[in-house]
Amino acid sequence: ANLLLDEGLISRAIQHFEEAVTVSPYNFEARLELGRALRISGKYTEAEYHLRRSLYTNSSSAYGYAELALTLQAQNKLTESIDYFKNALALEPNSGEYSYLLGKTLWMANKLSEAEQQLRHTLRQNPEETEWHTLLVLVLTQQGKTQNTLEEIQHIVEKKPHSPATYYNLGLIYNQIGDKKSAKNSFEKAIALCEANTDDINNL
Repeated sequence: ANLLLDEGLISRAIQHFEEAVTVSPYNFEARLELGRALRISGKYTEAEYHLRRSLYTNSSSAYGYAELALTLQAQNKLTESIDYFKNALALEPNSGEYSYLLGKTLWMANKLSEAEQQLRHTLRQNPEETEWHTLLVLVLTQQGKTQNTLEEIQHIVEKKPHSPATYYNLGLIYNQIGDKKSAKNSFEKAIALCEANTDDINNL
């Protein structure tokens, strides 16, 4: 069933996991993977039911808490999702992925100060993750912390010097603080990097 899931055959994977759970209702791993497969297929209510039941069987699974948190996040149950990501992190405190997902959920819940704090903590442990820096840029921008935002974008420029989107975002920030010359230079750099790709130009 896991192989089917990895190959994107979600319906067949769900069927196999359901059969495993029917044969052995207290099979923690089968029920957990069933919940995950249901989440991936967008059946969030069913996924939540099976993930909660799996955690009743094994309450020490960080992976189980994270899967339930993702399922709740998808249903916009953000307060509960935050709590379950915290549970996952309590069990695996060095997980950069869980730490980032907690920061993302805090941002979705408009808890910007907490999101910033969580993302900064995450990036101290995983400084190479440009996607995580990008979310921090958004959080800082929404708080009006322009100088901090510039510093983060400059960090992304160092890591992704050939990304048009990076220079475009940098141009937006420069424009926001009134530095028109730097904004113009950044926008020109963005266009120069994607001249050969009309899709990138249209996206900008």
